[in-house]
Order: sequence, then structure tokens, then C-alpha cells
Amino acid sequence: MNWQLVIPGLVILPIKLVGTSLFLIYFPQIFPMPGSQGTLNSTTERNITVLQTTPGLPKTQPDFSTITTTARDRTAKPLQWERHRGNYYLFSKAKDVWSSSRTECDDQSSDLVVISDRKELEFLHNKTRDADYFIGLTYSEMEKRWYWIDKTELTRSLFTLKPKTLDYENDCAVIRAGELSPASCHQRNQWICEKTMK
Repeated sequence: MNWQLVIPGLVILPIKLVGTSLFLIYFPQIFPMPGSQGTLNSTTERNITVLQTTPGLPKTQPDFSTITTTARDRTAKPLQWERHRGNYYLFSKAKDVWSSSRTECDDQSSDLVVISDRKELEFLHNKTRDADYFIGLTYSEMEKRWYWIDKTELTRSLFTLKPKTLDYENDCAVIRAGELSPASCHQRNQWICEKTMK
């Protein structure tokens, strides 16, 4: 018998058997089949974060750079408010008529936006490029003038409002890319809520 050929075969055979056994044992764990747990018990790891406070440290005030609230009738998704010069603004994603839009703002302890200066107008210009948004401006048929919801008259030096048509439906206003336009109060548009922090 030629031992020079048999000995390498005897060494390789156990190595192949051990390798095949390990492969068959660990393959299901490395590449699990859908719905199976593998042949060995699997352990599940969970990371748990525990918030601890130190009694000696002073309490910090929350950062109000954004305010998160939850809409009651819309969705359970939190609403994101944006801060600008001490006020907070909510740009709706939904569309509704003017009166319902104002109610939505009221539900958030705010009101439709009243634009008071050029910087506020520039801020809104950058946020309203893609849609018409209701604002807190309405037309008085009796007085033939535009008034903000805070009862102040529209300042023509600050705004150029597209002319109101003879259509009596266009008694509300929208803003788009910084430009004000008359709109039907019964038309469905997005809206902007403003919350003043005092």
C-alpha cells in the first residue's frame, strides 16, 4: 500500500467532515429561511434608553425653535411650526375653505396670518412658492376695503393686491410667492396659521 497517497486523504477527510458539519449547523443561522428560527436558539437584543435626572442640576427651559402640536380632526401626525422673528407659523398641507381654515388655526391656539411688515412678507414669499395659502385678509363689501382679521386696514404701500373682480365670491385673499390675490372664501386652499408668543 502506498502510504504517501493514503495519509493526505486521511487528513483531508476529517477536515472536510468537520467543515461540512459546521456549514450545515450554522448555515440556517447565517441565512435564515423566511418564517424559521434556525436550528439553534436565537437571542433577541434590545437597546433600552433610560432617562435619568440628577437632583442637583437646575432644570433647563425647552427650546422653542419649533413647536409640535397634534391636529384633532386631521391626522395623528404632529404639525411642525416654523419660527420667524418671535412668531410661529404653520403652513398647512391640507386644503379647506377659508372659514374652516380659520377654525383649524383656532384649534391650534392661533389665527390666520396677518402680514405686518416687509420682513414677514419676505419670509412668507419663500414658503409659498408652490401653492395658494389663505391669509387673514377679507374684503368688506359695505366699505369697499380690505381688512385684516385684527380689524386693521390693508396697507397699500406694503402690498400690491391684484384687483378684485366684480365676482362677489372673491372676498378672501391668498398669498403665493409673496403676491396677494383675491380668492373665493368657498374655494379650498392651504392656509397659514400664525401664533404670537408673548
